[in-house]
Amino acid sequence: MSFRREAVKKLVDILTNEIIPQLAKNSIDHTASASGGGNRRLSLTLSTASGIPFTVTPSRNYHNVTKKIVDNRYDESARVKAKRRSSGVTSLQESESACPFHAMLAGRKRNQRMADAKAEDRHTCRASHTLPYHGQALRQNTLRDLADKVLDEKSPLRRAQRAIADLLRPKDSASINSTKSYSAIPGPRGLPLLGSVLDYTFLGPFSAREFNVAMRARHERYGNIFKERFLSEEFVYTCDPDDLNLIARNEGRMPIRPHLDVIVEGRKQEGIPAGITAVQGEEWGKLRSAVNSAIMKPKVVRSYVGAQKAVIDDFLKLMKVQRCLKTGEIPEYEVLLNKWALESVGVILLDTRLGLVKGEMNAETDPVADRLRTAMDVFFDYGARLTFGMPTWKVFQTKEWKIFRKSQRDEFDCAGHYVDKKLKEIINSPSTDSKTKQAHSFLEHLLKKTDLKRNDATTLCLELLAGGIDTTSNAVTFTLYELSRNPEKQEKLRELLIKDSDTEIPETTSESSRYLRGCVHEALRLHPLTYVNMRKTTKDLVLSGYQVPAGTVVRYTQHLMHTKNEEYYPEAEKYLPERWVSRSSPHKCTKQFVFTPFGHGARQCPGRRIAEQELDLLLRAILLNFRVEYHHEDIGTKVRLFNNADKPSRFAFHPLNC
Repeated sequence: MSFRREAVKKLVDILTNEIIPQLAKNSIDHTASASGGGNRRLSLTLSTASGIPFTVTPSRNYHNVTKKIVDNRYDESARVKAKRRSSGVTSLQESESACPFHAMLAGRKRNQRMADAKAEDRHTCRASHTLPYHGQALRQNTLRDLADKVLDEKSPLRRAQRAIADLLRPKDSASINSTKSYSAIPGPRGLPLLGSVLDYTFLGPFSAREFNVAMRARHERYGNIFKERFLSEEFVYTCDPDDLNLIARNEGRMPIRPHLDVIVEGRKQEGIPAGITAVQGEEWGKLRSAVNSAIMKPKVVRSYVGAQKAVIDDFLKLMKVQRCLKTGEIPEYEVLLNKWALESVGVILLDTRLGLVKGEMNAETDPVADRLRTAMDVFFDYGARLTFGMPTWKVFQTKEWKIFRKSQRDEFDCAGHYVDKKLKEIINSPSTDSKTKQAHSFLEHLLKKTDLKRNDATTLCLELLAGGIDTTSNAVTFTLYELSRNPEKQEKLRELLIKDSDTEIPETTSESSRYLRGCVHEALRLHPLTYVNMRKTTKDLVLSGYQVPAGTVVRYTQHLMHTKNEEYYPEAEKYLPERWVSRSSPHKCTKQFVFTPFGHGARQCPGRRIAEQELDLLLRAILLNFRVEYHHEDIGTKVRLFNNADKPSRFAFHPLNC
């Protein structure tokens, strides 16, 4: 970076001390174009700091307009210039890209003269370099000539020239002339009006419950990018990490993340607020700012450790009570994890125990909490069916649509029950200054920061509750599954955890926390919780060589296509938590934006820090008490709004003190 700064400084000195004075002395030549007629070309002679002259001459080109920099030390002979004038060739570039109709009309003799001039031009102008305007690609032979001239010479001047050339070179991955139009993006043709929706019904090769299979098949057929139309909506799908990088750098301060129509329309019909996921712009910005201050600040998140540990203590007691003494298995362990996740999130959002996790065998749970958990399970299941299947629900009330709507109403009513309960506690609490009173829950913090109405606050809490159930519970399932299949990694992690077992709250930078986090990330790489995320572009972009206009909904599927790609993950099939622990690891991910389990940018998952802390505390407690084994068929993923394990979590938990 220091050399780059020196090169920039040298460039400024050149501009200030050499180029601008040269311009002031009117060192501008107007030379007649070699093609004749009244057209003229503008040539500008420049001098570098070392006194070596350069001539900048825009050369005629039927398809490209470029700046040509010719080193005058290799000036052409008069004979070559005469040949060029007689043949009508003005430069090497023009001879390469001249209109074919001109060559055809001129006849063989002219073609021969052009070939001779081209050969001699290569000989006499070997040191010429072409620097394109922004957005144009350098020719391959020009890059080779530049490498021969610059890389072989170690003088400070050549190094400065190379740095300046790098600075001036366009940063685009593709040139304007090499990009293809939006209409050229490949994809299934579909039917008029319907698009390709029938492909996801019994009439087609895919199923709404196997959306991942469909997307993989599309990418294998069409490549990294394709587009697909469903009725009146058209989406662009890309799995190229460079495309996601470009989208992230151009999405602005308030990115547009399109909502799922099935969720928003269901809430609208039930008279429920749409929620934070459906709003955009300034309204979203204000709401998200309040959410971030409540659950994204590390200090605030750490304040919830005590409440989360209390839930985990009850969860471990319940595990010991329900564990089969013979096999070590816990019946319906995935349901138990789901209850833990909802209980843990409820403590943070509402400062209320829902009663789903109690350390007793036959302890009764709160019926409202149980109804809320059931409604959320239906919501995730039927939401995926309606989102990825044929949208007949938009035309008439289907059976699945009615079930989904009812689940949304049940969710809202149950969440509203707990919100109302907490609001009454806040109102009836001893009167203190609301500005100085410490907020013990997310809801209290939110009400202090915003003027949300009761229904809006309920919907926001509901969204955060829903976002924290399937994600964390399935992350635990997949992590335990991979650790049970790789006992050496489990033992290594346990040894590190034992070293920090005396610490009340281990630092996130401790060795045990970093390795545990690596174990979770590696499990989520092999079993991603989401296959598709999306943004609406706010600028015209070039994705994978295609022009994508502003306002296009782009769905990126890098988690589906690259989780086991050797190009990005050395030894991709192996479970190697070390790839996430050290940046110097030979197995680390080789490219940015290949793995984004919590999304990216301003619209990444707001509960990321909460989820990471929950996973750390629970997995730490389980592995310090049990050795985990798994002796059944392999666990994969099934598609829901968040992916689930497709097999029961039949883990065998063997106490360590036995």
